[in-house]
Amino acid sequence: MMRGYLRIVILKLLSRKEMSGYDIMKYIHEKVNVLKPSPGSIYPLLKKMASQGLIKYRVVGRKKIYSLTKKGREINKEILENKKKLYDKIFAKLRITYSENEVLRFLEALNKKIPEVKMLIPEALKLRNTFIRLITNNDLNKKKIQRINNVIKKARKDLELMLKS
Repeated sequence: MMRGYLRIVILKLLSRKEMSGYDIMKYIHEKVNVLKPSPGSIYPLLKKMASQGLIKYRVVGRKKIYSLTKKGREINKEILENKKKLYDKIFAKLRITYSENEVLRFLEALNKKIPEVKMLIPEALKLRNTFIRLITNNDLNKKKIQRINNVIKKARKDLELMLKS
């Protein structure tokens, strides 16, 4: 799991219920379906988040049970608001190109198939950015335009073949 996202995941999990570090690792491994984070990544992060005032803990037996502080709940709320704003922006941009039903189907598929579908998005964005750089390049000529068109046609045909299989 990417380091920057682990903090967000922990905030989200602790907004639902109190958990031990082990429970957090186990949940991420079982429910998020990614590699199990190591104690070497979870526990230092929990300690750092506690020192930042985002979480607190109480000792029960030999375990520390973590929960959100007021500051942690505020940060989690801010993250959720930013996520909603981002989705709203994406939805607005998609509606320019696609019908509302197509956008809704896309978002449903994304939600159902995460992380499989979600992992396609960075490459799709890189492709879009490369395309924009190519067509705004000063040395664009008819030969390059034809090559770009051929690459796009081939990719579209390959993807359409996948739809038929």
